[in-house]
Order: sequence, then C-alpha cells, then structure tokens
Amino acid sequence: VKDAKKQLEKAEDERFRQEMLAKFAEDDRIEQMNAQKRRMKQLEHKRAVEALIDDRRARFEAEKASEMGEIEDERRRQEMRQQIIEEERQKLLQEHAQKLLGYMPKGVFTRPERSGALRRRIPNELRAASG
Repeated sequence: VKDAKKQLEKAEDERFRQEMLAKFAEDDRIEQMNAQKRRMKQLEHKRAVEALIDDRRARFEAEKASEMGEIEDERRRQEMRQQIIEEERQKLLQEHAQKLLGYMPKGVFTRPERSGALRRRIPNELRAASG
C-alpha cells in the first residue's frame, strides 16, 4: 500500500512537473511572440518616423525652391524695372539734352553704360561744354 501510494504520488508529481514545464514553455512562447510583436512595432514606428522626417525634408526643400524662385522673379522684375527706367532716362535726355546742356551735371554724356547712342547724337562742342 505504501509503495502504491508512493508510486501514485511520484506519478502525480511527474504529471504536475510535465504540466508545469508545458505551461512555462507556452508562457515562454507567448512572451517570445510578444517580444517579436514589440520589435515589429518598434520597427514600424521607426519607419513611420523616417517617413515623417523625409516628408518634412521634402516640404522644406520645396519651400526653399519656391522662395528661391520668388527671389529670382523679384530680381528679374527689378532688372526689368531698372532697364525701363534707364530707357526712359535716355529718351528724356535725347529729347531735352540741348535745352538742359548747361544745367546737367558733369559726366552725364561721358558714362558709356548710360549714354550709348546719346553720345553719338550730341555734337562734340556741346559735350565739351557740358563737361
């Protein structure tokens, strides 16, 4: 009877041991799955952050290009404006130079970038008189 009771107790202990080992193995497997899911989530978050950074960088580059385009457009407008002003100045000088010859500052007719064709139209004696 004692041996049978010990045998039964030993079998019960073995069964309990096997159940516990199986339970711990299952817990480890679940924990491993959770760790894998956690790693996958971390990778997913990392990719999402990288995508946001790339998107932000692309928007910044687009804004920068847009600003550079606006600056270039403004520079062209200013150049065109300066060209129109210079053409009008030349036209006024051509129309009124002989009347204003004594009143114009020195150098008006001697600056080639400003006077161009006007210098060729004013007689030499008038140019000499204006300086």
